[in-house]
Amino acid sequence: METPPSKEPQENPQNVPPIEDKVLLSWASSNRQEHQRTLLWYILAAIVAFLLIVYSVITKSWSFTFLLVVSGGLYVALHRKKPKQIAMSIKQLGFQFGEEFIPWSSIKGFWVLKHKNFEELHIERNAKLGIEISVSIQNMDSENIRGLLAQFTPELTDKHEKLFDKIIRISKL
Repeated sequence: METPPSKEPQENPQNVPPIEDKVLLSWASSNRQEHQRTLLWYILAAIVAFLLIVYSVITKSWSFTFLLVVSGGLYVALHRKKPKQIAMSIKQLGFQFGEEFIPWSSIKGFWVLKHKNFEELHIERNAKLGIEISVSIQNMDSENIRGLLAQFTPELTDKHEKLFDKIIRISKL
């Protein structure tokens, strides 16, 4: 014998209206720092590249030669294009980085690096890989961003610029 269907309303998560996520602050940021390089920079870069290739050929390190040529070609190909602008948003439910939305529960914390000519917002995820988002906050009030983010995730005051990032910035790569 079949039991009659229940008269109580069934819970259906698909009928629940989505929570509106209010944008608290938004801006556009380039996906990489654009450096002003002088003729001297290009001359020195060409000399260093040439010497490394000569060394790799003399020592018969063919894989190193291949790596130098490919990485040099990739660098030139990637840096010919102007940096793309990416939309950033601080929202009530998380951080929007272009098309990617990161909920606050997935973010370990943030810190702001102040350089002589620009400022960067760094957002560290909880992921084991330690994937970090670095965003330029040029033309933005860093204290306003700091105060807003501190409402949702902790500021990691012990963080600083990584050595590799410092080398890239100083050598304008």
